[in-house]
Amino acid sequence: MSFFNKAKICEVVLGSNAEVASSQSKTLGSPAKALVNGTLEGKKVAVVLNLDEETGSTHSSEFIDSIAKKSDYALIFEGSEEIDNFTEARKGISHIDIFLKGRGAHAGFCPEKGRSAINAMANCIQRINALANENVTVNFGVLKGGTIANAIAEDCYARIDVRFWNNDQWEDFLAKFKHEFEIPFGQDIQASFKILLVNPAMVVTEKTAKLKEIVTKALTKFSITPKFIRSGGVSDGNHISNTGTPVLDTFGGRGGECHTTREWLDLTSVEPRAELLVEILKQL
Repeated sequence: MSFFNKAKICEVVLGSNAEVASSQSKTLGSPAKALVNGTLEGKKVAVVLNLDEETGSTHSSEFIDSIAKKSDYALIFEGSEEIDNFTEARKGISHIDIFLKGRGAHAGFCPEKGRSAINAMANCIQRINALANENVTVNFGVLKGGTIANAIAEDCYARIDVRFWNNDQWEDFLAKFKHEFEIPFGQDIQASFKILLVNPAMVVTEKTAKLKEIVTKALTKFSITPKFIRSGGVSDGNHISNTGTPVLDTFGGRGGECHTTREWLDLTSVEPRAELLVEILKQL
């Protein structure tokens, strides 16, 4: 077991030399015992535990990708509400900050001297939202502007979330987005933006077909016919896919309503998912 301190990642490499795990097998459930009692013999498996995935894997993606490039396949353990759903494609994502600057003035004494950055942002929101289509979504998730009600707002800031099914769609959106900033959002309004992150789409390739065959065969033991689906959500599978390594997702426990106070996990689903992992590893 080695620790990658900078990214706070634990990498566990399991193989035929699993004496430590074997000595502790009395404390493990049956799927874990299967892993250390022959299933992994002659195989090399890297288990990467990532602590910054929810914030975009900013510090960890380079390290994770270095492991992926040395791997034949990758499995991601996001959860799913349906036990037969497995994710083969995910939308890519970008976060962009937008800054508008106008001119402050007293809202009652001399409003004509002001140039409202908030009003300009309202125009910006309409124009940028108009770039969305059936493949590309835009969400203005954060909006801040002004200081007090009786002052014309000099500044306004927004952060948007953009999602896309493939990287060509992202490039097309970005070109149109940049063009909008060549056209004023309001009189005497200064506009700028900063791209905070771009996480590529998780796409299906020819190599993905072989991994799907392995998973489908493993699921026959549990009388489950898999449904390979597409998701608008992002995971580490996105940047792993960009390395060329075939990847499938949602091998974690059954759960739902993520990113809410109602998020839940069905604890009874955890061990069956571990048993599925054992079956998949047997096929490799």
